[in-house]
Amino acid sequence: MTTKRSSSHRAEYKKLPPGFWLKLRIKTEQFLYHLRYCFHKFSSPLEMWAMVQKNGRGIERDLHVSCARQYWTIVWMVFRYAIHPEHYYWFRLFLPGSPCAGDYVHPNVHSARVAAFIRNSGADITKLTDKSRFAKFAAEFGLEAPREIARFEDGSIHWSGPEQLPHYDLFSKEAAGGKGAGAESFEYVSDGHWRTYHGVLMQESTMLQDLLEKSKVRPLILQEKLIPHPEIQDLSPGGISTLRVMTTRNPKTGRVSIFTVVFKLQRLGHITDHWQHVGHSSLVDIETGVLIRGRYRDLDKSHLHFDIHPDTQARVTGRQLPMWKELVEACIHAQASFSEFTSIGWDVAITNRGIVFLEGNINWGTRSPQQVSCIPFTHSNYLEDYRCWHHSIQWTWANLPKAPHYQGWHL
Repeated sequence: MTTKRSSSHRAEYKKLPPGFWLKLRIKTEQFLYHLRYCFHKFSSPLEMWAMVQKNGRGIERDLHVSCARQYWTIVWMVFRYAIHPEHYYWFRLFLPGSPCAGDYVHPNVHSARVAAFIRNSGADITKLTDKSRFAKFAAEFGLEAPREIARFEDGSIHWSGPEQLPHYDLFSKEAAGGKGAGAESFEYVSDGHWRTYHGVLMQESTMLQDLLEKSKVRPLILQEKLIPHPEIQDLSPGGISTLRVMTTRNPKTGRVSIFTVVFKLQRLGHITDHWQHVGHSSLVDIETGVLIRGRYRDLDKSHLHFDIHPDTQARVTGRQLPMWKELVEACIHAQASFSEFTSIGWDVAITNRGIVFLEGNINWGTRSPQQVSCIPFTHSNYLEDYRCWHHSIQWTWANLPKAPHYQGWHL
């Protein structure tokens, strides 16, 4: 014999904790994402073994960790933490005492968090993504940015000053691109002629016409070419070595701090020092501004360090960066000025005329600073500040991040 529930019982059943269905959905997506990711990455064990053979031989030779052991450790980490197999080499997880694999923040997970921020915060991200707008806001906040000569868009030119090119070295790049997209260097020769990085000699009219044609695909900006500070000239052959300074702001307390700084080395044969193209970086001691041993981006060199610049043979390890106190103060001020953003990755140059901000990145890459430092972001105050922002947003089913929270991102 069955009995009907009383109306009071039904009322109690309906009184679920606030956000119950939202939390249930997050947990379900977590599980399905983890399951799908594991089987996707483990669907080709032979490819994974080939990756170990390619990148693990040096580790086997120098650190006596066999390729077989590397392989089975990667398999376990893929299933346990749903990480990409390459993370084993990125973050040197083959070393004894290394942090937990799940503590590192995957780039895709961070990108999902940023996408959620953009959808929910209402912040105007073009203040950072558009380099022309960024320069204007930087000037308003008392920050130095590269002088813009002109902007090229849809086959037309918009001058920022006199309608002619100044007779000094220039630099062009995409107005809203990343990773050094569209970068070109123009060295002033004489008599209104410039030489590109690849040795092509151009006069002013030819150079402008070339930039106008390229702008039909994507907008470009033409700026002054920055000159490195004399004390780091030997670390910047052919260009300028810049720093990626990671800052964060706690939305509850307003506290601003720097949690990672990476010095990116300029190399001969490259127009920019971007990590993806050059792959040589050094961690910076935040307290002192002293360079720590450099790291390679290449997986087969993940167990190695370098102490000198590969092109100039200049000493890297132990070098004191000039104007360090000024740089720290400028970056703290910059994050406080762009206060609507929880965290920004600043590209900063120490030049012959002071600290210059090239751009600010809201979707800063997580690989470079974590790979160079071997310190997960979840071990810094960044995660605490992100949690404060996350809990301040009224999440609904429609604006959930696409990738679920997992590993070090349990919020």
